[in-house]
Amino acid sequence: MSVRLRPLREDEYAGFAELSNRGYADDMVANAGLSREQAEQKAERDFARILPDGLETSGHHINVIEAEPDGEPVGRLWYALEERGGRRIVFLYDIHVESDRRGQGYGRAAMLELERATAELGLDRIELNVFGGNHGARRLYTSLGYDEMAVTMVRTLPG
Repeated sequence: MSVRLRPLREDEYAGFAELSNRGYADDMVANAGLSREQAEQKAERDFARILPDGLETSGHHINVIEAEPDGEPVGRLWYALEERGGRRIVFLYDIHVESDRRGQGYGRAAMLELERATAELGLDRIELNVFGGNHGARRLYTSLGYDEMAVTMVRTLPG
């Protein structure tokens, strides 16, 4: 299984923004205890803050994941070059594989392409956040050698 990361085109940006905001809001409803309204508002605010200039936002790379060799789009991957903890890193904001293509190795192949791109940039660290309820993503990251650095736990009491 191999993939290519192709830069998102301007004519694809609106669809990307809509899907990313919806996915982020869905995750916050499912895993962070936010109401639908709260999650949608937070997603919109965060997106506007993180990508103020859309595709032209400095340091951000938004890609379409294309299956090789035919170039069929199977998902998207968004990362940025950032300074965190006094070092330059790649921060993965979002990876999404289309639901009918999951479990076929595209996510793993895209993450390996991200590792290759990170090394080409002369960097040696990729960081990301993942919601605890996203078991598939957590399994993928663990299988690729990612370590959990912090875990937030919650218990809602009956009553």
